[in-house]
Amino acid sequence: MNFTPYTIGAAIAIGALTTALVGPQPRPLAWIVFALTSLRIVWAYLRLRCQTYSLSSERFAHRYGVLSRSLNEIELYRVKDVVLRQPFLLRICGLSNITVVGFDEVKPVMVLKAVRDGEEVRECFRNFVEARRDVKRVGVFEGA
Repeated sequence: MNFTPYTIGAAIAIGALTTALVGPQPRPLAWIVFALTSLRIVWAYLRLRCQTYSLSSERFAHRYGVLSRSLNEIELYRVKDVVLRQPFLLRICGLSNITVVGFDEVKPVMVLKAVRDGEEVRECFRNFVEARRDVKRVGVFEGA
């Protein structure tokens, strides 16, 4: 998920560090670029690390945020569709994106990025949604 920020950030950080260390004169601008780039890499890592998904038999929850935390929940009986996407780069790593489309007005679409065993997770999600709809006696009717 963080391939681009890591690779570009590492290239910039290595370039700035090399520039800061080579030569007889101190180069404060190179050190500043190195520090800011390093902070950006750490921030990208923390954003991904502080993101969690949970799926129970009643609801799906997505918690995210590093300094300020947020929680998005959707009741499973309100899920309209669960879509599996496998972009090429994720697919060669055995990962998938799962898009959850619901009837929620606040956030009708949630995307689970880089999920391992995506087909199994999607099928589990679908089974939980169908079971919850049966319990709540809710049906989905699509209009023309």
